[in-house]
Amino acid sequence: MMFSSPELKYAVEAVMKAGRSLLEASGSDSLRVSSFRHDGLPVTEAEQLASAAIAEHLRPYGAGILGRGFAVPPYSDRKAWNACWLVDPLDRPGAFLNHDRDIAVTVALMDSFAPVIGVVYAPMLDDMYLTSPSYGAWYIDGIREAVESGFSLASVARQLIPKEQGGRYRIINGCGEAGEALDDFLAQLEEKRPCMEVVHCQGALGYTAVAAGEAEMYICGGGAMEWQTSAGHALLNATGKSLTIMDGGGELHYNKEELIHPPFIAS
Repeated sequence: MMFSSPELKYAVEAVMKAGRSLLEASGSDSLRVSSFRHDGLPVTEAEQLASAAIAEHLRPYGAGILGRGFAVPPYSDRKAWNACWLVDPLDRPGAFLNHDRDIAVTVALMDSFAPVIGVVYAPMLDDMYLTSPSYGAWYIDGIREAVESGFSLASVARQLIPKEQGGRYRIINGCGEAGEALDDFLAQLEEKRPCMEVVHCQGALGYTAVAAGEAEMYICGGGAMEWQTSAGHALLNATGKSLTIMDGGGELHYNKEELIHPPFIAS
């Protein structure tokens, strides 16, 4: 069973503890902003607690960590890494401050430039999506309640099998603002799919929607960091889907010299 994987166990424990920190912080003093990043995004005390929880669980594994809020080693040091963790302790920090429920904590393990283990946990919704090599993708609804009730994860997990769209063609626009290239792409797509529906959903839960078959495609015009896509990428691959560069440049790679992604499509 997939939960016998020690790496997956580390990842699940890490996101659960980080998610608990975020839940406890919601509505408390830990929700206040302690600083701002260079891109203007807020850093809350809650995010710092979530980052510390993840680091505590993952560092014993020995692989390097790349992620939001973590110091990034120079490429000269990390280019020799065969494996590393990619973590996002608080996907969509602005949404968290607005008390939105569709935030997530994500952890992925990269091996040979591709994510092979991925965990996406939505603490406000208490939903978890996870995958590891050879076992496919799985979904747990109400994981916190299951753990507190003493159920094993294996007993409550359901295999994630993409749903049929039934003639619908839903596109998720994962960009905050549409650019010219993205507008052109959507216009070309609409010519082929005149009945398509475009919805806006930024963040990790957009990738899980595509993996689950709730949407046909997730598009992003650029600006996403590697740790924002890695766990979702692993889930997509496990359900027979992919995360590719928008201009046909193949699958996204990880631990690049520049950690920011070009425009991409999940489908």
